[in-house]
Amino acid sequence: MEEFDDPLMLFQDALPNRLTRDRYEHRLDLFFKFLEIDGDSPEIRAENFTKKAVDPKWTTSVILKYIRMHKERAEKKEISTATLPNYYKPIKLFCEMNDVALNWKKITRGIPKAKNMLRIEFQH
Repeated sequence: MEEFDDPLMLFQDALPNRLTRDRYEHRLDLFFKFLEIDGDSPEIRAENFTKKAVDPKWTTSVILKYIRMHKERAEKKEISTATLPNYYKPIKLFCEMNDVALNWKKITRGIPKAKNMLRIEFQH
């Protein structure tokens, strides 16, 4: 039987700063819970997501749905527009560390760039 690296451990290994790692793990698990990924722990949910993520169309679709939900929250002023990248960066890193190849340009296309975020915030 072939042994595989733990998907969450690969993700954690890419984050040497403990505070960043904790924040990224928390936001990543929020994503898994949003998708209703089965599992009693973040480790199991990460493993189950990785198994489903072999389908890039499904994976892209669910990430876009998640980002869309947060963009709607920003439009309602529930969260700041400037925090939108904080919701996709952990997902992107997790996918990269687990060899889930996606078109991130397509996924992040509708998210305002950092230099435009302040302008958007001040206009409202």
